[in-house]
Amino acid sequence: MLLKNLKQYDIYLLALLMYVPFIFLGYGSDMDTYRVLWTGQRMATLLDYVPSRPPGFLVFETITYFLNSIGGSILTNLGAVVMSLVMIYCLKFILETYQIPNRFILLLILMVQPYYWMNSTCTMDFLFALGFSFLGFVLLLQGKNTFAGIAMGLAIGSRISAGLACAGFLLFLFITQPQQRRKLILSGFIMGLIGILVFLPSADFAGWSLRFMRPAVGGAEYWSLFLRAGRFVYKSLTFWSIPVIVLLAAALFLAFRRFKDIRQSPQAKIFIFSAVMLLAYEAFYFYIPTEPGYLLPTVPFMIILLGIILSDKRWMLVTIVLLLLASNFVAINVARPNVINKATEAEYGLWIEPGHMISDVQARANLAATGFRYESGQ
Repeated sequence: MLLKNLKQYDIYLLALLMYVPFIFLGYGSDMDTYRVLWTGQRMATLLDYVPSRPPGFLVFETITYFLNSIGGSILTNLGAVVMSLVMIYCLKFILETYQIPNRFILLLILMVQPYYWMNSTCTMDFLFALGFSFLGFVLLLQGKNTFAGIAMGLAIGSRISAGLACAGFLLFLFITQPQQRRKLILSGFIMGLIGILVFLPSADFAGWSLRFMRPAVGGAEYWSLFLRAGRFVYKSLTFWSIPVIVLLAAALFLAFRRFKDIRQSPQAKIFIFSAVMLLAYEAFYFYIPTEPGYLLPTVPFMIILLGIILSDKRWMLVTIVLLLLASNFVAINVARPNVINKATEAEYGLWIEPGHMISDVQARANLAATGFRYESGQ
């Protein structure tokens, strides 16, 4: 009995083994992290809110301040680990609820995805937004609508783009569970109320205008249709890796061939919903293709789709896991921008480079070596 009980926690123990060793490497490699720390310190000392960057991330900034005050970077990073475990639990629950097979392998796809792995170990908001939003969905499925509304409001306060998933969850259940509509309206009201409240400090900072909603993405010279499309394609390749993109394309082709069978399956509704949400986040990323991490909300929806499309092709799912795992250490690159994050042109070729994990750990080490102090913002 004890062994059986332990077995159900295997996936969480594995996640801890994968993630915990990285929490001792400083706050992270993204400068936005240090802006978050500066914002929290300013709020506490001056009682004045200045968003770490538009439009504001009040929930994450506040949580990070308290964790940092108690335990520094180790505790703030551990907060991301906890939210990653929440996300793993939520995806596991969804896969079980909709009877999608090969669940352990599908969860491994999430866990070893390079950007998910590294964001599960650093002080950044992606996992908080992802964890809170999917926790809201699970709570809705469990009929805990008040808590679901609170969780989804916290997701929006952690990262506003989480509102896309939260609205999608509510609409999906509103359509598929008409008997729950009154409770879903309550959840939506709570979510919306919290969502408004958490952005009032940003509105105040912007002089009670909507200027705080404008993303800081540089001048128009970086955003011609050609450059936008180029960034979208290149960073999507970077996010998944070229070998995995090939397999995802093969799965998409297979989905078209099997679409009639899928539509008649018990998973048809969650399949269509996941496809719509995947397209919605891809469209959002096409609008603002900056950091590859913006694509993290697509991962659980992609996993649900793969679980249904490849339900009888376990070998393809295992191959995806292995390729994603390898891409943490080594990556194939086909373009090098003239200026990192501000490219207006690129050199094209074929290069074998360190994978995202290696690059991220090196960036953390380099940042720590510079003696960067977030208190002064430099």
